[in-house]
Amino acid sequence: MIFHGHFTTPLCEPAGREAGRGMKTLCLTIFFLLTAVNLIARPGEYEVKAAFLFNFARFVEWPAKALVRNGDPIVIGIVGDDPFGDALLQIAKEQTAQGRKIEIRYYKADEDCSASHLLFLSRSVAAQTEEILQRLQGRPILTVSEKEGFVRQGGVIEFALVEKTVRFDINATIAMQVGLKVSSKLLAVARSVINSS
Repeated sequence: MIFHGHFTTPLCEPAGREAGRGMKTLCLTIFFLLTAVNLIARPGEYEVKAAFLFNFARFVEWPAKALVRNGDPIVIGIVGDDPFGDALLQIAKEQTAQGRKIEIRYYKADEDCSASHLLFLSRSVAAQTEEILQRLQGRPILTVSEKEGFVRQGGVIEFALVEKTVRFDINATIAMQVGLKVSSKLLAVARSVINSS
């Protein structure tokens, strides 16, 4: 297992499954282990989610117009209350994604957050989710939220907690429409993928 605590990654499957699936799970576990950040020994839910955001930034490709200069950082925006504590800031301090620095920015629900590459909409702005997504429509921004039904609403990635395990769903159709290329490795570990193509 990647994390020794209540909150694990979606790659941790119970023992006793068929050998083929077990081998695939093991390979995917090793894959995410090698891309994980240095977290505390028993991370909480949001330490795990912060690690996932980092991996999302590593395994999603933005169009050239979104990252024009080589020195441009990948901007992770947080809309509303920040549930991550120091976890995301520590990642930004110690890690890079796709050879670029990571920059964390904070926004209120009514602020322009279109300069972000990855945008996390916290629970505190759940009521404004539809309005925020409408403002960002067509922009190459990887939107992420915990709000139930987020990917059906037009968001790209939705976190879910399943038996104390952090999982996520991906709307690959929306990602493609806004010009984002999601790695097959990321799609492989998603709980579900919406793809209308």
